[in-house]
Amino acid sequence: MVVILTRLFIKTAIICCSIVAAFCLVGMGQQRSSPISGVLPEPVKLEPLRSVALRNTILADVTQGDEGSVDWQNVSELALRAPLDPIPFEIGLAQRAAEAPRQDLSGILYHLLKRNPRSFAAGLHRFQQAARTQDLDALLSEYERMLALDVLESERLDDALIGVFRTTGKWDPLVEYLESRPSSGARLTPKLFEEAISLSSLETVVAAYPDIQTRYLTLLIERGLLNRAYSSWRRYANWTSEAQNFTLFNGDFSNQDAPQPFNWKLHSGFAEYMSNGGLYVSFRGNADIVVAEKITSAPPGQFILRVQAEGQMPPRGPVL
Repeated sequence: MVVILTRLFIKTAIICCSIVAAFCLVGMGQQRSSPISGVLPEPVKLEPLRSVALRNTILADVTQGDEGSVDWQNVSELALRAPLDPIPFEIGLAQRAAEAPRQDLSGILYHLLKRNPRSFAAGLHRFQQAARTQDLDALLSEYERMLALDVLESERLDDALIGVFRTTGKWDPLVEYLESRPSSGARLTPKLFEEAISLSSLETVVAAYPDIQTRYLTLLIERGLLNRAYSSWRRYANWTSEAQNFTLFNGDFSNQDAPQPFNWKLHSGFAEYMSNGGLYVSFRGNADIVVAEKITSAPPGQFILRVQAEGQMPPRGPVL
């Protein structure tokens, strides 16, 4: 029984020594004191809560201060006491990446991800590496992983992603990504409205997100691109009426899905669509009001606009 326990202790000590030694090789112990001196460490006193205390202390140092406030003796001791804990490797990855951003850290990444496949530090490093090397496909993959971790605010991650594509000027991979309708697409796409991206690419992306089509069309009109806005709207609304056979789009108020402003905008409180077509209007008073409005594009010519309304006079006021 004594022999078995002795062999188990020696094997465990060798494993711990190897882990901390590997940790030192990637920079954790190159410039700071380390408990590893080339020989097996002295037996560690059994203190079940010591690892937890060390971990909490390290996390508090990182949260409240900066890299310089971390006690590296605590980091090395935690690596020795809890070889499966990812914290020492996350601290080491951050330090080495800050010291030499372009060095190969695949070794420490491997050990870190083995201990914590959902490591935020590893994901952030790979995202930054993909941005630095302008590997845009890898960047999008790491962006998806970072979103799944749900640690960093999505807006900050979105801005970082857009910033990389802005720097490269290569928007096609992002356009293809957004066309696939990812969960972040409706949030990302409006950020492209102010970027130097072709209108044809932007129109294609917006087609995938009906909820932001009105916003995009309104922006085009505000920029004086009425014809472009109308052309895009025809695509979104699947409106194929030829100019020479002009008819008013949605004149019967039956289409509620086509985007504004070339479809009706109803003013809340006065009008609402009826299930079988038509508009239900209710207003108490004698002032002139606007209940619905839309922009209509028509070829040169003369047109007649006919409006039919049926009214009632219930006790609470007139209804059309």
